[in-house]
Amino acid sequence: MLPAALSFIAFSLQFGLVHRIMLAACLFTTGCGRQLWYAPPAQRPSLGEASLGSLSHFVFMSQPDADRYIVQGMRPKSEGPWRWAHDHPVLRFYVPEVGRVNFQMDFSLPESNFHQTGPVTMTLAINGRFFDRVRFDKPGQQQYTHSVPVELIHPNDVNLVAITPDKTSGPPQSGERLGFVLTSAGFAE
Repeated sequence: MLPAALSFIAFSLQFGLVHRIMLAACLFTTGCGRQLWYAPPAQRPSLGEASLGSLSHFVFMSQPDADRYIVQGMRPKSEGPWRWAHDHPVLRFYVPEVGRVNFQMDFSLPESNFHQTGPVTMTLAINGRFFDRVRFDKPGQQQYTHSVPVELIHPNDVNLVAITPDKTSGPPQSGERLGFVLTSAGFAE
């Protein structure tokens, strides 16, 4: 019985050694073929990396420096994570040369104002040129996203965005016309 067991152990060791050699040869030869080479994709700055001073491509009204983005038509201070826009707000953003971008805006049409105005149509212009006109038929939180034609953007420069609601409301005694409540706005890829 002992010679048979020794014979089996010797066979197992040889068989295992042969398999290990074959496995090593297979692994070694798989790396020896001709490899196709592909150029890396073109590199361009991300919107998140570019800024002009502290001016960037996007703003949240809750940011401490949100005033830097406001050219006109907004209440002088934030009222939490949002700010009231008047009848012709204009914002500014630094947009790097990144190709196609979208303009995005998160805002609200408060129920109390909507009760006075009804549906609101907003006209958007970028750098003084018409960009889009969109109607909002219900009050509450709204999100707007639209692709921007590249010819409207001034790459590596400050870009102005005007947002004009067709109707505003407000108490007659204050003289303040309120259009919508802005939470965030800017350009994104």
